[in-house]
Amino acid sequence: MDKTYSMFFQGALIGGFLGAAAALLFAPKSGKELRADVKESTREAQAIIEDAKRRAVEWKEGAEQHLSKVKGIFARA
Repeated sequence: MDKTYSMFFQGALIGGFLGAAAALLFAPKSGKELRADVKESTREAQAIIEDAKRRAVEWKEGAEQHLSKVKGIFARA
């Protein structure tokens, strides 16, 4: 089940990038404006990716803490 979610999010991320690229390429803008938009979109995507990585680490650490508590409960039983 974990792999399914991972594949879904990878597909959504790739699809989002491809859609954004297609929208930029077919937009009626000059090359200079297009390059500026691509740079800005890239910065925004990098920020989103970094935030997702940070949240994943936080969720992992939280899950590990809960797991150790559960293990402690069963070890005492």
